[in-house]
Amino acid sequence: MTTERQREVWNRANERRRQRQRGEIPPYVPLSQEIFGGGEWVPCKNNPELGECLEWRGATLPKGYGRVRQGNRTRIVSQVALEKKLGRPLLPNHYALHRCDNPPCFNPNHLFEGTLEENYDDMTTKGRAYWQRSDYADSVRSTREVQS
Repeated sequence: MTTERQREVWNRANERRRQRQRGEIPPYVPLSQEIFGGGEWVPCKNNPELGECLEWRGATLPKGYGRVRQGNRTRIVSQVALEKKLGRPLLPNHYALHRCDNPPCFNPNHLFEGTLEENYDDMTTKGRAYWQRSDYADSVRSTREVQS
């Protein structure tokens, strides 16, 4: 059973779809406007000398990375922001890496292109690997104590 509000939202969405099909409105919001309109400037917690992070306030992936629809694909916001900064798509098997270690950040000045191996090296150097965290080490230690 649908409510009046649900029918109203459904009808409005269908009308916008028909308007797009007739060419009366653009098929999508320009991606740069969609991305850079969806953030909030906050102080960088992990690396203050980098300046402020631009944190995504829209939909996110489970690990906190911003996500946005681009055509029929879901993209990670930081990758799209880096591609706009570079003026080209990311190279094959390359990713947008964060200098600030803040997943929702999409400030282009905090992003750089790198491989998965470079990301692991960066993570290990900065002490962010799961096996380097004290809570992980404590849980492993307590599990071993229980087993013995």
